[in-house]
Amino acid sequence: MKKLQITGYRGTKFPNWLADHSFLKLLVQLSLSNCKDYDSLPALGQLPSLKFLAIRGMHRITEVMEEFYRSSSSKKPFNSLEKLEFAEIPEWKHWHVLGNGEFPRL
Repeated sequence: MKKLQITGYRGTKFPNWLADHSFLKLLVQLSLSNCKDYDSLPALGQLPSLKFLAIRGMHRITEVMEEFYRSSSSKKPFNSLEKLEFAEIPEWKHWHVLGNGEFPRL
């Protein structure tokens, strides 16, 4: 699977497979939109082929936490990411930055 779009999902947590780099190793484009009941972002930082990430309409997100990077490995988070888009996240107040070279191609 190279492209995945999740729109309007009503759950409160993303499924574990969404951040599984071995399952989604070929995923190039991911869009999460209007998942209004989520209060945290999934750990996406180690998806090896991810080049485009769009996160929109996430009304309960207040901060981007360290878990978003999932940086327990030595590999830089979001190593392949070229475009990152955030929109319609009205409660967002803080972004935790690792400062370890995440987003090297952004």
